[in-house]
Amino acid sequence: MGPLYDLPFEHGLRDQGNAERPDMIAVVGRKDGQIVSLAAASADHDRLWQIGVGVLPGYQRDEIGAAFVSTCSRAILDAGRVPYYSTDLSNLRSQSVAIRCGFVPAWTKAYVYVPRSERVAGDYLGLKRSRST
Repeated sequence: MGPLYDLPFEHGLRDQGNAERPDMIAVVGRKDGQIVSLAAASADHDRLWQIGVGVLPGYQRDEIGAAFVSTCSRAILDAGRVPYYSTDLSNLRSQSVAIRCGFVPAWTKAYVYVPRSERVAGDYLGLKRSRST
């Protein structure tokens, strides 16, 4: 996998030589001899392998990412592991890829800012705050 780390797919592969979460599988797509897409899986846990994907900008609208995430998912399952996909809450394009491939939301993280003057102890959702109209 060594030469793949030199390609511009920072979301597809982790850092080379990462002993804690090594990259285990990589799937690449070529067009006219150039690699335009890469999906890879890192062993984040003995049973759970995380998928990362990258597609060059000129090819992102062709649903290549979803095709390679699906192919990588199948390879992970064939290896007897469980594939998972994570993305930032704000990355709607990446969320769309995951959903098209059959992944479903399992957990999320989001934070909202509440000014100190409006905070009520233990009220993280703002249910006890007075509403001014």
